[in-house]
Amino acid sequence: MAGMNLPTLRPALIAVLALSCLGSACTVPPMQRADELRVDSITLAPQYSGGVSSPPFCLHLRFTGQFYVAYSERQVESWITEGRCDSEGAPRAVDQLRMNWRFQGYDTQRSRQCMNATGCRSQERDVIEGHALRCASAMAQQGNQTAFLTTDVVGCP
Repeated sequence: MAGMNLPTLRPALIAVLALSCLGSACTVPPMQRADELRVDSITLAPQYSGGVSSPPFCLHLRFTGQFYVAYSERQVESWITEGRCDSEGAPRAVDQLRMNWRFQGYDTQRSRQCMNATGCRSQERDVIEGHALRCASAMAQQGNQTAFLTTDVVGCP
């Protein structure tokens, strides 16, 4: 007799699960994400840079991520080139280059800082529990030149 009630319960159970999922975070993150951004540096006023001047630069940010629930892989990379972004300049070292990234469903933020470098990179893999990449940001400074960019202003400020 219990088997006879099962077909009528199955659609009701599916409906309840679907409705409960709509009100929560039951969305599946994208399997793959990739983005590449670049921005020109801006000149700070002398009182904010200690009077040290520097020529402009271009800050680049690239991230790629693959997510498969029990496995994930990601790479966040940032680098600096001479001049403005439209000039395709040569690599250039800056005093400070910092990257941040955040995973979907987690409040914590990971970061990496590279000093006196032309670029900075982080490559990670997770097994058993995958982490979907939500967003990434980068910041660089050299003398009176500074640049910041992000893929998500709210998620990775």
